[in-house]
Amino acid sequence: MRLVTRFAALSVFLFAAACGGDDGGGDITLTPDADTTPSPDAPQQVTCTADSSYGTVTPAQQFGQADAATNPTQLVWGATLNADTMPDIVQLELYKGLGAFTNTEIVPGNYPLTGEELNYETCGVCVIFYTDADLNGTAFADNYFVTGGTVNITSVSPNITGTLTNLTLEHVTIDEANNYHSTPVGDGCNSAITSLAFDATVQTQ
Repeated sequence: MRLVTRFAALSVFLFAAACGGDDGGGDITLTPDADTTPSPDAPQQVTCTADSSYGTVTPAQQFGQADAATNPTQLVWGATLNADTMPDIVQLELYKGLGAFTNTEIVPGNYPLTGEELNYETCGVCVIFYTDADLNGTAFADNYFVTGGTVNITSVSPNITGTLTNLTLEHVTIDEANNYHSTPVGDGCNSAITSLAFDATVQTQ
């Protein structure tokens, strides 16, 4: 059963607010940059917006957000992956009632990213990139979604802590009108993280 809302737009908005780019008031809808797909007759030149690998990452500007202080149904952690003016953002999004959390609360554990975790529609433990994000606005370039790796969560309150290990990701489109189903673009744009340790205080919305 699809949750009513995903954190996809909300969490990046909260990230922007945490970085001083918004006063946190009101709602916001985050949308990708305008489609610049060339015509079918034009030479196909692919520009990948994520690095092919970020290696071992020391995340910056980390944040945590949940929809409730106790037994949340949605919990998200995020951080920047680089120091670009429009940085790439990684998010770990956790959803009760989906994937690994279909029959359990959102709890610490070691979660291999396989099966239902490999599509944004069905994942309970979701890892997603938002590339070239405008932290003072509502735009980003592309989504990259996980194709493998492991998430080890050691705590979900008061801080969300753990590690991301041997992550692989690919460029995808996400269909909000179809339960947030993610579909590979197939342009050969892939990315990876060797290791990343995270630790952020969880705030409630």
